[in-house]
Amino acid sequence: MHGPLIQDLVSKPAAERVVGQLAIYIVCVGGAPRETVLRDIERWFGPEVREMGKTTMQMEREEGYRSILVRQLRAKFGELSPEIQGRLDRAQASDLERWADRILTASRLEDVFA
Repeated sequence: MHGPLIQDLVSKPAAERVVGQLAIYIVCVGGAPRETVLRDIERWFGPEVREMGKTTMQMEREEGYRSILVRQLRAKFGELSPEIQGRLDRAQASDLERWADRILTASRLEDVFA
């Protein structure tokens, strides 16, 4: 699907992050839908590079959820303990989304993570 130059580039340690950042840049600056960008990346570079972009985009989205949730928790409950911060750092996207919903009605920090 692609030549040796692309194969060499995508085999480098930073390739996944670079492809993901490229995909995010195209989505943000170009305004293209995420799936369109991923489909084009697959067409240009092959399915393995598409997966790199998809993985990095997912990681960036999770980091965005995490960052917003931390800001909301601090605004509502004050500084977070190292235990809570660690839990947030290890959380999957589904956990972050669930906790983000709970913060709206929680009266105590413990209620968010119950």
